[in-house]
Amino acid sequence: MPNTIAHIGLHGITSRALIKNSDFKWIYLACLIPDIPWILQRLLITFSGFNPFDIRIYTMIQASLFLCLTLSALFSFFSSNSKKTFAILVLGSLLHLLLDAAQYKWANGVHLFAPFSWELTNYGFFWPNDFVTVSLTLFGLGYYIFYWKKYKLYEFDLFITKKKIQGIIFFAVLYLTLPLFFMNSPIEADNHFIKTFLEKENRVGKYIEIDRCGYNPVTNTLINFTNEDFIAEGLDLKEYTSLSIKGFFVDSHTIKILEYHVNNQMLRDFSSILGILLLILIWIKSFWDKLKRRTT
Repeated sequence: MPNTIAHIGLHGITSRALIKNSDFKWIYLACLIPDIPWILQRLLITFSGFNPFDIRIYTMIQASLFLCLTLSALFSFFSSNSKKTFAILVLGSLLHLLLDAAQYKWANGVHLFAPFSWELTNYGFFWPNDFVTVSLTLFGLGYYIFYWKKYKLYEFDLFITKKKIQGIIFFAVLYLTLPLFFMNSPIEADNHFIKTFLEKENRVGKYIEIDRCGYNPVTNTLINFTNEDFIAEGLDLKEYTSLSIKGFFVDSHTIKILEYHVNNQMLRDFSSILGILLLILIWIKSFWDKLKRRTT
């Protein structure tokens, strides 16, 4: 997926063109909505004992467009202009997923039509760290800096009433519980090849793809998202790295590599962390500007 900064410029231009006087704070928050489940997934896998398959399935359902709309509705209740904010967040979520789908994502993609269809959308035009993504990242950073002085025109607009709290609770419950009713759907669709991984005794001869798996050159093994190791037949790299691979199972623990791509996780992770910090910064600035206006 593109890093957070790569979304900022594209979202800013599109949102402000389609929705008059869109508040930058909500535009930038919309950049993050589909990624929030994946961020939380990292924390859960690191600090919990939950089954990694269950976490992966729950997360990909939450990252689908229809649950991004649910989270957008939840956030919009915090705004003084809930309807306009909801429109900004929905548009941003859709733009985010469409941009994600534009990248090559072996064993990956986005759910645009769930819960009616659990087929992943991925029309792949460019890799996550090639020229297009780098250009979008630089443009996003430039866009954020260029409009810095205009951020003070948009007041800190959080406004919560008892009625709004009811809406927040309602959509929070939906966002957290709806995935539980669809846990089997991504398995049946073999999203991220989860069904193939689960059927350990029936893997031989089956085609497989893995997105961003770890590679250990010492043992010549791949590590998938459940930390299961696989011998990589036909692969001989000299350094630890992140790979996307296509292949098939020779036996239940050996994958014959047909094609692979080396990923640069450092660039994506650093840019995403910086993007999240920039998002937090604009909300802090808005709150600080409001305090200053009150004291003058």
